[in-house]
Amino acid sequence: NFFNFTLLSRLDLSSNRLRTLTSAHLSKLTSSLSELNLEKNQLGLSNLLDFSSLTQLILLNLDGNNITNLVTINFPNSIMY
Repeated sequence: NFFNFTLLSRLDLSSNRLRTLTSAHLSKLTSSLSELNLEKNQLGLSNLLDFSSLTQLILLNLDGNNITNLVTINFPNSIMY
């Protein structure tokens, strides 16, 4: 359970066949997380809601998922485009 690692700065969940990731999941991640790799999963737009609780997040990799539109995803201000 990585939710208890308060100093976690990088988390690689790539290639895990993840289908859902909710705001409840994201809110349990530490706010010190600066890199989150979710590439090569099975995430769709309806599964991705709110990354704004990850206030230190700089790098977010969503490559290789079923996402077609990022407009409705709430990103933190720290994300670099």
